[in-house]
Amino acid sequence: HIDVLSADSLAKPVAPAVLTAQSFKSTLVDVSLINVLQINVSKSVKIEGFASEIVGHEITIINLGSGAVQLVRSTKGAQRTIYGSSNITISQNEVYKLVMSSNKIWYVL
Repeated sequence: HIDVLSADSLAKPVAPAVLTAQSFKSTLVDVSLINVLQINVSKSVKIEGFASEIVGHEITIINLGSGAVQLVRSTKGAQRTIYGSSNITISQNEVYKLVMSSNKIWYVL
């Protein structure tokens, strides 16, 4: 039962969960609990995929650091990989957004 419904609380958007990373333990990055991945590194890093179990999960990647972020892409269709034929380099202050399909492959929007 809903006793009181406030228009003020309905108007507020849900804030995305944000993680600012300065290093990675693996080239497979767990994004299951976040929507925004801010990367702040001085040396270049490679990301070969993202771990999540949520179909339709969207992740925004922001490069805040001076080191380039390389998204390694593949056309093999393996789960958790980023689909595409050529790698993407995210330079400082650039942003990319990806979405995960029902076959657990990530696509660049």
